[in-house]
Amino acid sequence: MKMETKTTKELLQLLLNNIHYLEKFGGGLCFVMSILYKNRNISYDEYLTLKTYLIMNRPKNLHFLLKGAYYWTPGKKNPRIKWLKKHIEKI
Repeated sequence: MKMETKTTKELLQLLLNNIHYLEKFGGGLCFVMSILYKNRNISYDEYLTLKTYLIMNRPKNLHFLLKGAYYWTPGKKNPRIKWLKKHIEKI
């Protein structure tokens, strides 16, 4: 039985609803997306939809650290929450 694909807006809302993973593990939105995929909250196609949306609508800032590149400081929720709310409203 195939699950119905979520809209981009629903996927962004799901990310916002699960932003608490940053407090527990650090990282960024890609990390939260990975957890959602691993826990089967989203399909691989939905994961790719989120990843593409994030890349196409990325903020101007970019933080390079030894463990990778982030749009916002790793583990900081507030800038990510602000971005997610803005884009949920925009869609």
